[in-house]
Amino acid sequence: MKKLLLFLTILIISITEVYAVEAKNNESWDKTFKKSDKVITQKVYFKNRYGFKLAGDLYIPENLDKSKKYPAIAVSGPFGAVKEQASGLYAQRVAEKGFITLAFDASYTGESSGEPRNTSSPDINTEDFSAAVDFLSNYKYTDPEKIGIIGICGFGGFGLNAAAIDTRIKASVISTMYDMSRVTANGYFDSLDEKARYKIKETLNKQRTEDFKTGKYKTAAGLPDKLSGDEEQFIKDYYGYYKTPRGYHKRSLNSTSGWNMTSSLSLINMPILSYSNEIQSAVLIIHGEKAHSRYFSEDAFKKLKGKNKELLIIKGANHVDLYDNMEKIPFNKIELICEKNKEVKMSAKVYYSSMKCNMNQSPLNKIKKLINKCGITDIYGKNDITAVKLHFGEYGNTAFLRPVYLRPVLETLNRIGAKPFLTDTNTLYIGMRTNSVDHLHNAVLNGFGYSTLQTPIIIADGLKGESYTNLEVPNGEIYKSAKIASVIANADKLFVINHFKGHEMTGFGGAMKNLAMGCASRAGKNEMHSSVRPTVDPEKCTACGRCKMACDAGAITISKHASINDKCVGCAMCISACPKHAVDVDYNVACDTLQQKIVEYAAAVHSHFKEVVYVSVLTSIVPACDCHGGNDAPLIHDLGFMASTDPVAIDKASYDLVVKTAGKDVFQEAWPHLNPQDSFAHAKKIGFGNTEYELEIIK
Repeated sequence: MKKLLLFLTILIISITEVYAVEAKNNESWDKTFKKSDKVITQKVYFKNRYGFKLAGDLYIPENLDKSKKYPAIAVSGPFGAVKEQASGLYAQRVAEKGFITLAFDASYTGESSGEPRNTSSPDINTEDFSAAVDFLSNYKYTDPEKIGIIGICGFGGFGLNAAAIDTRIKASVISTMYDMSRVTANGYFDSLDEKARYKIKETLNKQRTEDFKTGKYKTAAGLPDKLSGDEEQFIKDYYGYYKTPRGYHKRSLNSTSGWNMTSSLSLINMPILSYSNEIQSAVLIIHGEKAHSRYFSEDAFKKLKGKNKELLIIKGANHVDLYDNMEKIPFNKIELICEKNKEVKMSAKVYYSSMKCNMNQSPLNKIKKLINKCGITDIYGKNDITAVKLHFGEYGNTAFLRPVYLRPVLETLNRIGAKPFLTDTNTLYIGMRTNSVDHLHNAVLNGFGYSTLQTPIIIADGLKGESYTNLEVPNGEIYKSAKIASVIANADKLFVINHFKGHEMTGFGGAMKNLAMGCASRAGKNEMHSSVRPTVDPEKCTACGRCKMACDAGAITISKHASINDKCVGCAMCISACPKHAVDVDYNVACDTLQQKIVEYAAAVHSHFKEVVYVSVLTSIVPACDCHGGNDAPLIHDLGFMASTDPVAIDKASYDLVVKTAGKDVFQEAWPHLNPQDSFAHAKKIGFGNTEYELEIIK
């Protein structure tokens, strides 16, 4: 066995024959996209299993720490493009975020070897991805256990095909995919029948005879040099990329000529994706809502199995938009795809800045730096109606989030062109935030009015907490769906800013609690807080009947006082309807169960939006929730600000920082009847977020 392993090791090393050439500082930039000053580029060459020498551009973070091993991603496509086009753009952008990336030319194309030129093969092009993984597995600064791929257009199909056979690929991003074998054999939308396919095979085989006779290989018709105006829209879209300065490159056959015509024979005869249902690693498939090719991705996704697979449809995008439209390519999501892989769980990034400033430096500028590090301009776009979720604080409380900390967030969103609004939901308990009228008045009294922040306020769950949308809870053990305030659920994007502090029922309150309890309707809050229906205090009840009128379930009867029966669905509308505060809920759920419920509600909201920036403000870290009409002294001095795109990671980093700074667990000490870390355990159990994080200090 040892001899066999040694033989295989020697064989792999001899096959790959990897080597790199340092790019010179004065080398001319021959890409179709702007060069980044955050990465270093190297020209590299490596061989595939068939002996073809493949050319690639290696993108390395400029601040590379040579003592560490980095996750790596191989990138190729679109079909007929070269590494200087879309694949290079993807590779450079992802490398800016700390990955080592390799954009490569497929066999027979670009600067890679292979004769006859401009030939495609489903087997060889699948192998090209595995050859790139060979290279990255042996590169000195990469972690061979953290290698992923990005396949674009036709190479999305080949990339997914590679993931089905190459278990070293731990995560795959498939962007604007074509299944080249399917479209070649069956035509667009599977419009060709067997008779039509036979005629195509006759034509191609006749061409083979002619090619052999002349010694020249005929190319298929490519894109026209001029548009007549009668072309299909997707042809115009392709032309707008390949034939204009936007994406033209002299080595791209889509820009200049066309494919070797007889390549189609192998594509017809050898369908890809036969074993894609066996892929165990994480897969993210991205496609444009308006793309003519969308059905390839949707059908490919249906075959995949496992909870670490996701299909993301980009609103308003066509096929070519996902080549280079930086406002539509979800790079932040792409960078986090490895986090979905249970085999290779990458730590999440959390950014931290302390309160320490000189007298000429505003702490507000630190918040701007933090949210920029999170990629706010990639996540939020022009005209995105963006819910900025916060807690307005109960009237009388003085520890709640200061309105001034919202300014850098709102200024940045407005600069991007988004349309932010401030939002919160009505409370289950009776107070100044029980209904939207009082809630809005409370928000203004606490300093969040339009005159302060020039941003509208919308209470998200209707006048009395009645408006909600059911959102799916991914991997939920307690819930399959969560009752989330409709205004939040219907927003284009979500931004969450938290006041991190203690909490009497969960130990601490941060991003997860703001997502869950903070975004839930009154019915949702009741689900989390209680396992029984509301009760009526007969001493307070005047039998006015308002609760009965508010009850859609017909669960309330009126005699000497109101009574609630088994028809109750837990909507809690009766609580807000009662003018005498005679209806209340028994907060009878154990603290550990409450934390688990909060985690699952938070997972529902986060997965609905997929990309969210979270900011936590670690000031006035008091023992209890801001829902109280008062507050105790802080447990510790002000610590500063955190930001992340992972709600679990930012909560864990905030919790750890408080405990480390205090030298003890002040939350556990304040609330000894509960374990504040139960929420992290449940998040890990259902695969929500990441309890492992990398903390980057921002000054």
